[in-house]
Parts: sequence; structure tokens; C-alpha cells
Amino acid sequence: MAGPLFPTGPWVGFYTYNKSTRRFLMDLNLRFRHGKIDGSGADGLDTFVITGIYDEQKLECSWQKAYPTRPPVAYQGYREGKGIWGRWKLPTAQGGFHIWPLSEGSPPDLRRLEEEESLERVTREPLILVPVGPATENSPRSQISFGNASCIPRNSVSRQSLPSPKAIDSWLIS
Repeated sequence: MAGPLFPTGPWVGFYTYNKSTRRFLMDLNLRFRHGKIDGSGADGLDTFVITGIYDEQKLECSWQKAYPTRPPVAYQGYREGKGIWGRWKLPTAQGGFHIWPLSEGSPPDLRRLEEEESLERVTREPLILVPVGPATENSPRSQISFGNASCIPRNSVSRQSLPSPKAIDSWLIS
């Protein structure tokens, strides 16, 4: 069985990308037993499963974080102070991480991190622009100009009010 340094249960933490201090939160439910780690979790990308190993004497651990539709991520870390610190790696990216068991509490800035991430998780309908007329100095701010054409988000106009392709070409060419 795992000792107090590797408690089974809920863990929280974050990961970062190289050359960035921005933190991305993750929630994990981990089980440490007889040198093996398994569990599951979620982050801003998707849900994932964890499988790996740990050494209670050396305070080292490594695991694979496998998403359903993304490449697996290799993690390697060390149990120090409050939690596990380490590095993660993909063929195209790498960074750092820090996770800790909820039984040890959360750091003072966790709420701020959660608020930042919740703002990032707001999903929007893709912005698709449609031409509405020639761009002028007096075009409303809600319109975006591309060359000589002025556009607005598609969901703000009806299909009947859209200009003909011939009119659009004349705005872009003129």
C-alpha cells in the first residue's frame, strides 16, 4: 500500500508549457498501490486516464496521461514538499507540472487559477463573417473591413439581407 507521501484519492494541480508561466488546471483521482499508479482526470483539453509507476523510497514517479482523442503525454516527477513536481513531454511540446493531494489542501492562489481557466473555457460559436456592403469611414464599429468590403458576424444578419456574389466582387475589386 502507498504511504502518506502517495495518498490515494483526489489530487489537483496544473501544467505549464515551456517558455510560458501560464498554468492550466487539472483534476485527478489517483490510486497508488504496490508501486503502480492508476486513475483518471480532466483538464481544459479533455478527460484522461493515468497509468504509471512510483517508488516510495526514491520519491520518484512516472506515468502516461492518455486522452481519448489526443496523443498520450509522458509525465515524470518527484515527491517534494507539497505534492509532485516534474516535467511532461510530447513529441511536439513539453513543459512542467505540479500536482498535490487535496488532503494536503490547496495553495492560496488556486481560486485565482480556477477563475482564469473558467474564462478560457467559455465556448463560443465560431465567428463567421459575411459581407454586407462597401467599407467606408462611417461603417459601424460592429463591422470588420477586409479590403474594400465590410463584414459583420453571420448570426446578426438574415439570409435575405445578404448581397449577391457579384456585388461582393465589385466591392473587393473597386
